[in-house]
Amino acid sequence: MDHPLRPIRKMVDEILREMSPEFLKLYSPVGRPSIAPQRLLRSLLLQIFYSVRSERMLIEQLKYNLLFRWFVGMENLFERRDKLDCTKKHVPRYGAARAHNRPGPSRAARIRPTKETQHSFHHDR
Repeated sequence: MDHPLRPIRKMVDEILREMSPEFLKLYSPVGRPSIAPQRLLRSLLLQIFYSVRSERMLIEQLKYNLLFRWFVGMENLFERRDKLDCTKKHVPRYGAARAHNRPGPSRAARIRPTKETQHSFHHDR
């Protein structure tokens, strides 16, 4: 007995094959290569079929669930995990990550409490 995703994958393959020329028109030939739209659409289908609540959880599923990986079309089912994370943003470990967690000097000066702001937010009722 075949898995229910097999006929769905065949249907999705045909549809995406027809749509591929349209996808090629949307992407520039220069610059950093993007994630294939076919892969993104297949991932979204899995998210709907299996009620995956968030993209982050979907990425986690794609890291270890072989069924998900097969359906999305990952050529090597055992490829390295760090290549899969399409939602991961590159953030340096220490300096820049800490800088984003606290306001800069100009912003800190603007949000520094004054007599007027303290009065408006801490008035007696």
